[in-house]
Order: sequence, then structure tokens, then C-alpha cells
Amino acid sequence: MQKNNRAAFPKPPSAAAPSAEAAGYTANRTYKDNLFRLIFQDKKDLLSLYNALNGSDYQNPEDLVSYTIDDAIYI
Repeated sequence: MQKNNRAAFPKPPSAAAPSAEAAGYTANRTYKDNLFRLIFQDKKDLLSLYNALNGSDYQNPEDLVSYTIDDAIYI
């Protein structure tokens, strides 16, 4: 009798799984943008995010310059 080894591994997600948008869900971009701005308005927190995303270790939040784009068109 052969032992089935496939049960030991989790099944990968289906490549044909519908996206959230295809299922009828849409993101409220204004809400997400406002939440992001609220969380990262403090330069210390924004620098922490920058360091985490870039693998860097900057320490002085006052050296950080933040630029924002209002009323931009995304294509």
C-alpha cells in the first residue's frame, strides 16, 4: 500500500480565483487615502514605513521630505 504524501502540503490558492473587483467589491480610495495620511502624518511613523519598505536604517525624521499629489489623474 502506498502512502499519499500530498495531504501533508497545503493546497495552493487557485489561479482562477475571482478578484475582489470581479466579485462586485470596490475600494473606497478616499477612505484609504485619508486613513494612510492620518497614520503617517507623524514624520517618525513615516520614516519607519520608509525604512521598512527600503531596508534602510535612517534615524532622523526631520531629514524626511514628504511630497503629496492632489487631484491627480491615474491612467
